[in-house]
Amino acid sequence: MEGAFNQMAVRLGPGATEGLVIDQLDRLLTPYGGISAHGRDQQMSHMMLNSEIQEQRVLGTVLPSIFLTVAGFLLNVVLSRQIATQREQIAALKALGYENRAIGLHYLKLVLIIVVLGLALGLAIGATLGHWFVGIYADFFRFPELRYRVRPELILAAISVATTAAVLATLTAIRATVRLAPAEAMRPPAPGLYKPMLIERWGLQHWFSPAVRMILRTMERRPLRTALTVFGIAVAMAIVITGSFWRDSIGGLMDTQFNQVLRGDVSIGLIEATPARIQHEMAKLPHVTAVEGSPHGRRTACQRQSHLARRYPGKT
Repeated sequence: MEGAFNQMAVRLGPGATEGLVIDQLDRLLTPYGGISAHGRDQQMSHMMLNSEIQEQRVLGTVLPSIFLTVAGFLLNVVLSRQIATQREQIAALKALGYENRAIGLHYLKLVLIIVVLGLALGLAIGATLGHWFVGIYADFFRFPELRYRVRPELILAAISVATTAAVLATLTAIRATVRLAPAEAMRPPAPGLYKPMLIERWGLQHWFSPAVRMILRTMERRPLRTALTVFGIAVAMAIVITGSFWRDSIGGLMDTQFNQVLRGDVSIGLIEATPARIQHEMAKLPHVTAVEGSPHGRRTACQRQSHLARRYPGKT
């Protein structure tokens, strides 16, 4: 095309009003077939980039929260089991004069060692993946320059959040153990006080086997542990669902875009507006079964059925 154009991009100067410029452009270009001017928020490139940024913001908050919750739950379970097997040693240390603070700091240091190892490994892998992903974004979106850098405040935030989550997850188990008296800690844990549970009070115990009743009794006696276990399993399942979501979403996107939206086998772009009769001429071409024009008459799509392609191989 010479001496004409179909699209135009306008850069505004400082202090310009976008709405006023759009109105002036519409009045200027309407006699020449201009449809409507719009701001950068409706440009395809801006919408794609903004959507990607929003997606990364969600992934940067939701997924770490799920992983931290699961990690805190696992730390609580492991440390509680370990402390339960060391009741006699804890009682002996307390009898020898060790304070509760010293014993609690001992187990807290164990948790902090795990946190430090996880932080070091996570920062190293995160920096490597960050450089890799930034290179992919720079190539895909064709940024003139896009550099990856780890800000110090981001590292401090990661350390603070991970340490706080680990300490809060294990603080209850540590506090419950160090508060035990030496004589009480030397003895095995006292058996729990059993009483008729809910299904027994309702007369439904005959519906369940003895093994199931034991499980239900334990769950009812320790509702907090049961709730935390259920929540941990639910969060772990959320990780699995989130990981499988991308594969399913991309498959759905491909099916919608290429099997439902873009159903034509051939797409033809025309420089100038063309009368509608061209559609009838294209429909008369060999092996063409359907023709559909775009709403603005600038593009015509020719659709051929796959069984005709198989019937006449080698012909286009």
